[in-house]
Amino acid sequence: MTPRPGFDPTGLSTFDNPGAFESGTKLQVIDTSRLKLIQGFPDAPPPGHVSLAPADSSLIEPWAATRGAADVHPFTQDIIDAIINTIRAP
Repeated sequence: MTPRPGFDPTGLSTFDNPGAFESGTKLQVIDTSRLKLIQGFPDAPPPGHVSLAPADSSLIEPWAATRGAADVHPFTQDIIDAIINTIRAP
């Protein structure tokens, strides 16, 4: 739930519908109304693509640098706290 350093310049990449993923992929359903530090920014192409990121884009790279760290970044925790379900893509 943390963007990849150097690969996700707009934040954590996701889609707004399960059909955008390969069939059978395990997905976390995120209720964006529960996000406090992060926002969802639609940024197609491709259609339905959404970046989860702080309003201040200069905070994305420092956040990404914490990927794999022992301590969970507050932005990552914000997303984890907004997960309401786990499903499989159709």
